[in-house]
Amino acid sequence: MKIQQGCTSAIILNEKDEILFTKRSDSDDFLPGVWELPGGGIEYGETPQDSIKREIKEECGLEIEVQSSFPHVKWELALRQNYYFCYNCSLFK
Repeated sequence: MKIQQGCTSAIILNEKDEILFTKRSDSDDFLPGVWELPGGGIEYGETPQDSIKREIKEECGLEIEVQSSFPHVKWELALRQNYYFCYNCSLFK
């Protein structure tokens, strides 16, 4: 599925079942200092799975494998359809 507007997040567990969270910079314009699941926006022509792999590599320097997905959320804003995808991921070994 190729998406025009959307974002992705990853739930990445380690061997102790701890979840990776990332903290936004305190100087960010959007949600400064907030802890969140790593992820980001889907670029034009990109699949959500490709997007989450790219975002995790860019933000965390980690290679991941998408294991499964949660139901996606779709909403309309300013006459555009937007999507949010969340994936259960593991570190690539």
